[in-house]
Amino acid sequence: MSDKSDSAESLGFSLAAQLAWSEAQADTPALPAAAPQPPAMASLLSSLDRLETVVDQETDALAARKPIDLQDINRRKSRSLLELSRAARFLPETVEPELQDRLLGLKRKLQRNCEVLSMHLDAAREISTILNGALRAAESDGTYTTRLLGGREA
Repeated sequence: MSDKSDSAESLGFSLAAQLAWSEAQADTPALPAAAPQPPAMASLLSSLDRLETVVDQETDALAARKPIDLQDINRRKSRSLLELSRAARFLPETVEPELQDRLLGLKRKLQRNCEVLSMHLDAAREISTILNGALRAAESDGTYTTRLLGGREA
């Protein structure tokens, strides 16, 4: 026996197994390498990733009623939108299906974000209305209340 077959057998592989594996490898077509993305597309996809991350963080935090730094989120969203608009300038006229899918996904995320933000703002308005009424009642000495007029408007 040769040194190669001895070393292969010492690793637990028989000569027949090695031959079968090498034949299987020869019959298996090589996978085509993924075409490299143009820099403009890579930049745009990277910007989309960052924007989606920020929008998801904001939506999740507001939906879960967790404390959130809205000023920081707003700054990060603004920066991401600026990057996205700059990257979009260098894209070709036709949009690839992958990019269309990503943009539709972003649109859905932004719609959900808008809904959650709207609920958050409505709740903040309601709380401020309640607090405003409570402050007015606390500051009033009762001089101009409708209670003194027997419940009728003046």
